[in-house]
Amino acid sequence: PSIRRTTIKPDKLDGLTCIESYLVKFDSLAQYNCWTQSDKAAHLKNALIGSAQLLLFEAADSTYDELVRKLRRRFGSAEQQEKFRNEPWLRKHKPQESQQELTHAIERLTALAFHGDHPKLRDRTCKDTFIDSLNDPDFELKLRERDPESFHAALSLAMKLEVLCKSHVMRTDSVQPGMPG
Repeated sequence: PSIRRTTIKPDKLDGLTCIESYLVKFDSLAQYNCWTQSDKAAHLKNALIGSAQLLLFEAADSTYDELVRKLRRRFGSAEQQEKFRNEPWLRKHKPQESQQELTHAIERLTALAFHGDHPKLRDRTCKDTFIDSLNDPDFELKLRERDPESFHAALSLAMKLEVLCKSHVMRTDSVQPGMPG
């Protein structure tokens, strides 16, 4: 007796989602579902919503590959790469923003800007833009002096230094003049 697998349905594509990430997920589930090129075209067309579905007016009879090309042209990073390459460097740490939130933003911007580039180049750029985005020259210098090897090492070190700095401030603030500390 053969075991029937459950069909996985694709997420909707609204034109706001990173097209490259979406297509990786879509191709993976298409392979799992054993879809033909025609199946892939039909399912992808069905997944389009919002501004992305407007593409159907010009792509109603498109093959899967033609549809992917049109989606990349309209929503992809290839044509917008120069804009994307500048955005990570302009991103700064916002007040009340956690380092994890900043990290997520830097990773997303860097993935868009350097999609297709060598992973080590992307990681180094991610690390450098993360450190530059911290908006604290003294803190940035402390991180750079320790020369973290990777983006994730820089994040880990930044979180550790942040805790140490906060702990030091709390200890300093709790010691009152004339009182033993």
